[in-house]
Amino acid sequence: MCAITMEDKELTITQVAYRLSVSEMTVKRRIDAGRIQARKEGNEWRIKESELQRYIRSTESGEMKAVRPEEEE
Repeated sequence: MCAITMEDKELTITQVAYRLSVSEMTVKRRIDAGRIQARKEGNEWRIKESELQRYIRSTESGEMKAVRPEEEE
């Protein structure tokens, strides 16, 4: 049996929104724009912990483009 590492853990949009301190709609927009990689499982999006960490690092280092005004929270 394999242990799931923290990086393999999958998060919901709600969990990601909470961690980023943004709305769920903002997370969905960032997924649609390709800024956050996610996969759809049934009716729900799943985001890997490692992907969330990558996204956070990229925003902290200034790699991401400026946030559109409608995405600001």
